[in-house]
Amino acid sequence: MKLTWKEAYRAAYGFLDGIWDGVTGEDQELLSELDTFLGGMMPQEDGTSADPAMLELWHEAVAQVTRGGGWGDLTEEEAYRTMVLFLELWARDNSDGTISGICEDLSRSGPDREGWTGTVRKVLDGEFDPYFGLTGEERGGMVRVTLIYLVNGDMVLTKRPYTLPQEIQAEYVGYRSSVMSLTYEEVERFFAEDCGDEENWPISKQDLLDFFESDEETARYTEG
Repeated sequence: MKLTWKEAYRAAYGFLDGIWDGVTGEDQELLSELDTFLGGMMPQEDGTSADPAMLELWHEAVAQVTRGGGWGDLTEEEAYRTMVLFLELWARDNSDGTISGICEDLSRSGPDREGWTGTVRKVLDGEFDPYFGLTGEERGGMVRVTLIYLVNGDMVLTKRPYTLPQEIQAEYVGYRSSVMSLTYEEVERFFAEDCGDEENWPISKQDLLDFFESDEETARYTEG
């Protein structure tokens, strides 16, 4: 089974986005680095990436793994190795070492890692949407939000779409960190993992649900 470089790129994005989903809110440094990485890597409808430099880096990784051109087809195993090398190449110039643990774990587990084959098949079967990891039909009625943390302790919840954390940072004075593109269930899970019992959440379940069901684009919640 062969993948085009574009299919392999989409599979890598979906797989790494799944790893991001599994990082708990306690590890803000890792979440921030993965935010930056995935924000730049995000595939666009015209076949490019949010950050054009990411595709150049991907073609470099493809060329090294296949020992050929960076635009050729890859086996499932080559696609996995390309993904790992791609992440390592990015981390070399853009990471303080925070993301190195993921690189080591991916290298150790190899293409047999749970979830990789499934992601590849979704891409090949046309079932994977690189923006949200869902089919277009599932995505249609689903609201997604971004959580924005400010240095003064306030939190902003917004339905405005972003592709890069830098866009949010430019818009919000006192920006600290963000978590992008979450469904209601994902926000609930994130708060539960990050804060524990609901009484410790920055937003109650009811207020959260009210926001998701409202026409409001943005809401700000003050600490305390």
